[in-house]
Amino acid sequence: MPNNFSSLVDSDVANQLEKALDRGALFLTPNTRLASYLRDLLDNIMLERQKLGQGVWQSPELLPFDAWTTAQWTAAMLSGKTAPRLMLTKGQDLLYWEQALDQSTIAQTLMSPAAAAAQAQQGYQLLKQGLVDIDKYAFEFSSAVDSRAFYDWIKHYEALIESGTHIALVDAQSQLLSLNNDGSADNRIVVMVGFQAPTPLQKAIVENYAGSGNIESIHLNVGCKRIQFKGCNDFNQELKAAAQWSKDLQDKNPNARIAVVIQNLAQNRMLVERNFLETFEPTSVRSAMPFLQTGFNMSAGIPLSESSVIKIGLSVIDAISRPLPIEQWSALLNSPYIGDDQSDVLIRRKLIAKMHDAGEREYTLSQVSRLLSWRSGNKKSSSNDKADKQAPSESASSNAGLAGGIEAAAQYFISWQSGRGKSQSKKNVPSQWLPVFRKILAFFLWPGSRTLNSDEYQQLTRFESQCESFSSFDAVVGQVSLSTAAQLFSRHCQQQVFHRETVHLPGAPKHVQVLGGLEASGQTFDHIWLMGMSERQWPAMPQAHPLIPRSLQLEYSMPSSSVEREFEYAKQLTTGYLSSASEVVASYPLSVDDIACEISPLVDGLAKDLAEHFKVNFIHDTHSQNDHVASSIGKDIADLDGQESVETIADHYGKPLTSNAGNDSDDQVLVGGSAMLKDYNVNPLKTYIKWRLGARPLGEVVLGVSALERGNAIHAALEVIWQSLGGSAALQDCTPEQISQLVSDSADTALDDVFARRFAPLSVRLRMLEKHRLQNTLESWLKLEANRPGFIIESLERALVFSIGGQTLRLRIDRIDRLDDGQFILIDYKSGATQPSGWLDEAVTEPQLPLYVCAMENVNQNNDSTDKPPMAIAFARLKAGDLAYEGIGPEEGAALDIQGVKNLAAKRNHDIDDWASLAEHWQQRLTLAINEIAAGNAAVDITRRRVDDPIYEPVMRLRCSETCSSEGELS
Repeated sequence: MPNNFSSLVDSDVANQLEKALDRGALFLTPNTRLASYLRDLLDNIMLERQKLGQGVWQSPELLPFDAWTTAQWTAAMLSGKTAPRLMLTKGQDLLYWEQALDQSTIAQTLMSPAAAAAQAQQGYQLLKQGLVDIDKYAFEFSSAVDSRAFYDWIKHYEALIESGTHIALVDAQSQLLSLNNDGSADNRIVVMVGFQAPTPLQKAIVENYAGSGNIESIHLNVGCKRIQFKGCNDFNQELKAAAQWSKDLQDKNPNARIAVVIQNLAQNRMLVERNFLETFEPTSVRSAMPFLQTGFNMSAGIPLSESSVIKIGLSVIDAISRPLPIEQWSALLNSPYIGDDQSDVLIRRKLIAKMHDAGEREYTLSQVSRLLSWRSGNKKSSSNDKADKQAPSESASSNAGLAGGIEAAAQYFISWQSGRGKSQSKKNVPSQWLPVFRKILAFFLWPGSRTLNSDEYQQLTRFESQCESFSSFDAVVGQVSLSTAAQLFSRHCQQQVFHRETVHLPGAPKHVQVLGGLEASGQTFDHIWLMGMSERQWPAMPQAHPLIPRSLQLEYSMPSSSVEREFEYAKQLTTGYLSSASEVVASYPLSVDDIACEISPLVDGLAKDLAEHFKVNFIHDTHSQNDHVASSIGKDIADLDGQESVETIADHYGKPLTSNAGNDSDDQVLVGGSAMLKDYNVNPLKTYIKWRLGARPLGEVVLGVSALERGNAIHAALEVIWQSLGGSAALQDCTPEQISQLVSDSADTALDDVFARRFAPLSVRLRMLEKHRLQNTLESWLKLEANRPGFIIESLERALVFSIGGQTLRLRIDRIDRLDDGQFILIDYKSGATQPSGWLDEAVTEPQLPLYVCAMENVNQNNDSTDKPPMAIAFARLKAGDLAYEGIGPEEGAALDIQGVKNLAAKRNHDIDDWASLAEHWQQRLTLAINEIAAGNAAVDITRRRVDDPIYEPVMRLRCSETCSSEGELS
């Protein structure tokens, strides 16, 4: 506050305040924020009078209305005027309303009993504040289903309160009216400051205390000198303009009292904070560092449960009471507020990956503990990567850090549950559950190992205070289960508003106040900006309470009950806003929901009256653009134009690989094989990100049996079948019963092997259905195989180590058949879509079987087997309802007798003459691709054939703008 308080208060108001001080008045305000501001004003009045040698005065009694009535109720109890009862907090009172709803017959039909209880609590307070005799209007309540249910809830609620030892604040205030005044307040003036529309209950309480002749009402105001209207394109531009305006004023006069008023501040808090941070603390936004908010202060807080540290702590508590969705576990494990921020990085990542591989939608704490030692089973054991092979060492070292904490928490909870025998109750009062919550939080090392910043420390301090107040729920809810206690505690934190403490450094300017409509009412400023003053936004549309009869709301003129009531209320607020500062700016969007808008007629009319009667400088700038933002953008463009030209160098290469040809150790084999080559032919950058950098997507969570498990089961079952049969001759000699038995046995063996790797066992019913599906597919496939020309199984799941382009690849061929003429056909099972056209295009976009051909020819050359006929290749498409071979082979050979296998002449859209040329083409293209991969090529050529990948697309930035060049410039 400046020493000269008169700059913020009209002289008549200042005289009223001084006279009230001289008479020892009691000052009441509608809220705490205005009480704090009024305290500063009165302190400055007394300080000025002391400097003038007018003596020293006792500090005035100044309280928010609710705090004053609470003190009055406490005094009445101590003097024996009323029975002693404990005052309920809002959260405790809501629990009584929920209990009242549970006792009603309509409770089971409610979609959200908690929301209905909150509506009932609000409606009851409106009735009490309006001094409505509820029983008198029983007929009106019975006129509609909702209000009739509400009346029933009220009766249950009042019975619960009457039978207990608690009382709600609004009921305590109502009972103050029935207490006789003992004369202690005789001749004492009560000054009500900032009450725009006091409720009938507030008026009655003050009159009962002081008498109608000893009540004064004061509205703080300043002589307004300038009013300006500003039209902006939209709400976001309004925010930017208001933020820049307030920042400029603060820079010019650091001691000025500046406010920006936003009627719907709570709903737009994040957007408002972001815009003001970009203006006041741009460095913290660009660097993503914690901000101090040294330039502005927001009146709207957030629920404590939504603050960063407490949200994670509540998730940990939630984990011991119920299974958590995989998304919540991922957020929890990625948080820096549990475990060691540095040493636990690897275990966090692996645990999240295992959750996705396990395929469950949600996990209990015990299941997460078991995941620590579980080896992901979605891959065939022969192709497990090094991370899977290291699982035993992980388990051995999981007794420390976050992993050890998770295991200890699970064991603690299991032992705690098993220790509570039949003779012990599994319910406790809330205060007895708090040590359990703290123990679990300690196991998870919450709130983390790193030093908390100021904002996080404030959250933790507020959390500790709420833990203490949670004990007061004992007398309200009694003994509850663990899950109920965890839910109550989470709701308790949600009902507490967390306001970030602003830091006012010595010599720093005063904070710009970003206020909601009610918080700004009653205060005075040097400058004020009013947002959202369009004709479609102000006055606000009335929203009558859904549970109170409409006729009753109109009769008692309850808040938001009618257009007339809302207009009068908005008129009072607007009058206060326009007289609350020497400079007032009212802004409005030029359109709302694509409908053109002007300034609200209410604001326009009141501003014209002020300009006419008090000679206020009035600027009716109806379509002003955002001057501050525009000038800022122009400055940025000028700065860019003034810079020297920048040379751009295209570098499409990452780190190259060294040659490892002939080295087949696990550390030297190039991972990815044919899958890596397929990705490379589509997009080199994706290949580098996925296979070189190891950036893999998490496994897809699938309910039931995944496509990967079904594919593995078909592979495993066919391997068992052909190991038994050995070829077409044995297949054709089998009777239908023998084939059915063989299929059944192989399906059992395959499913047992595949499902044994699952984290959670499959239900008996689902396994039976899956076996039936697999049997049908296998029997249909064997019928197709029996009609083929004769063949002998040469090998199954043949492993090869192949050197190409200076790199070593490890391959596995599903099956190799030797036909009657000695020709070999390489077969790859596919349970999904197949693209054989990729064998013949320029880039070899389907490289798997061509790579197998190159590898097998390399083996034949080493074995001096040049006299063998060329090999054919084919996909065995094992898709339910669509079983077929799709392949190509040389110009002659038994492979062409297989339905679906054709020679090159039968294939279109290629210019390759013969099989030898095709094999040479494959060798050249695959070698070139391997060489480019080894060189680290990670370019993106948008002229290539490519498939958009929604997973990698954000990293690769494949969405090209209209200005992209043909060389592949990215947006």
